[in-house]
Amino acid sequence: MRRFCFLALICLVSGCVHVGRPYPIPYRPYSLFRAAESTDQIVVTRLPGVRQGSPKAAGYSLTLTGPEMRRLIDALAGLQQSAHSSSILDDSTSPEWQLQYCSGTNVLATAAFSRHVLFCDRIEFRSPQELTRLYRRVTKESTANH
Repeated sequence: MRRFCFLALICLVSGCVHVGRPYPIPYRPYSLFRAAESTDQIVVTRLPGVRQGSPKAAGYSLTLTGPEMRRLIDALAGLQQSAHSSSILDDSTSPEWQLQYCSGTNVLATAAFSRHVLFCDRIEFRSPQELTRLYRRVTKESTANH
């Protein structure tokens, strides 16, 4: 019996136990991590149900590739949140835009974002500067009257 308990303890300590959701602390946007290596484009679209600033805004879409896509992926890869972080949300914060990590026409991972928050894997992350710049860009371009 002692031998069995000892083996069970070694197995537990050595990592034989798979850790599923909830993910270990610090929390990170794991679905984006897994998809990043296969992503060849990121598609940004307005979430349905968000008040549109113009008729053009409803059909607005932006595709990021190359260095611009890589900068955003790198910025999002650095996100983490500890278990002791307070909620970022207030009554005025809700997701407005959607990021889709894609490989060709296949969607590999999806996250939503607003001006200050990235919503991924049911966790809120404070937006990095690169995502805040993207938010300003898509908001401006989607409401511009050309």
